[in-house]
Amino acid sequence: MSFDTTSTRDHATTTGGGSATNAPGKRSATAGLSAPQNKPANASGTSASSPTTLHGTGWLAGVLGFGGGEASGECECDEHDKHDKHKHKHKQHHHDDVIEGGGEGVVERDGESEGDADGPHAHPAAIPPAIPPPGKAKHSHLKIHTHTVKPAPDGGGTRRTTVGVGEIVKFTGTKAGTWKASAGPVRQGIKSDFFFWEAMDRPGEVLISLKAGNTTTTEVIQVIAPSTLQMVKFSEDHFKNGSQGAGMRTNVTIGPTSVCFGAVEWLEVPGGPSSISGYWSQHQPPNHHPNPQWLPWNDHNTGLTDHAALWGYNDKPWFPGGFTWYVPNKYRVNGKGGGEVFIHTHQVFHITDKKGTTTITKGGAGVRRTP
Repeated sequence: MSFDTTSTRDHATTTGGGSATNAPGKRSATAGLSAPQNKPANASGTSASSPTTLHGTGWLAGVLGFGGGEASGECECDEHDKHDKHKHKHKQHHHDDVIEGGGEGVVERDGESEGDADGPHAHPAAIPPAIPPPGKAKHSHLKIHTHTVKPAPDGGGTRRTTVGVGEIVKFTGTKAGTWKASAGPVRQGIKSDFFFWEAMDRPGEVLISLKAGNTTTTEVIQVIAPSTLQMVKFSEDHFKNGSQGAGMRTNVTIGPTSVCFGAVEWLEVPGGPSSISGYWSQHQPPNHHPNPQWLPWNDHNTGLTDHAALWGYNDKPWFPGGFTWYVPNKYRVNGKGGGEVFIHTHQVFHITDKKGTTTITKGGAGVRRTP
């Protein structure tokens, strides 16, 4: 998700889509948000959006009978869309060479890019391993049954002892007793036969214990953070014949999908171009200006889309050259803190020949077009 002052786009959004616009930048959409359509000069594209309920306080209403809530947002730039209550609007965070971000990148002007994701990066310091207390009854009839409130997107169900940051988990004991968690906030049921707990906003190991009478039993829960980001192209932009330009819209999946990240938000970090060569050594490539707003996605890890494009660089003669945006991607839980970088994405732009053929790659997806 980013914007630049040239005809470049790198924009991410939630549940929604748009078309290339004259303002440089990239667009993407995320589940739970709806984004209006924008059209850049000589470029067009569309994407559908459908509102969804995000994993947040809504679980309280359905499971505990507390208050409920929904998250929505929108981001502009061809990479992020902003929240506008129940609508997800596309804004351009690019000026001349704008790249919208959040999950996609676009460059517009009279630019180029490719990219893919690099492995997971450092997470916050992990919580020390949970150690069961001495005297645990190995053959006790006291047992703990674990059920996550939300199923895993990959179909892993709810009977999991590995959960995502921010996930809500319900523990049920075969007897009523006193519950404790070595980390993470307690939601309900300190002294009961059930216990609601929320995973921390950083990875680690947590010990859940239940004491009934003189017997104590425990369950170890592993909390993991996002570590992967993948993009799959679902449409390409169209430009006027004879004019330089290429663009694509992609669906974004943040994983692993073996846990539910419905309480997580995503953000791309801005930066300048690198690995500049050939044509771009004589024509200044744009910077990456992603959507500054965090994008949530739904419990099924769907709804995030990205728009990566570069167009309008018609200064001839064209000849081979390229540049790269090295994009840090952050996650955070339900608006908590400044987030943590979990992976970097390479968005690479190239003009490959004298015809002005443009290629863009990012997160495993790619597009190619000749004027």
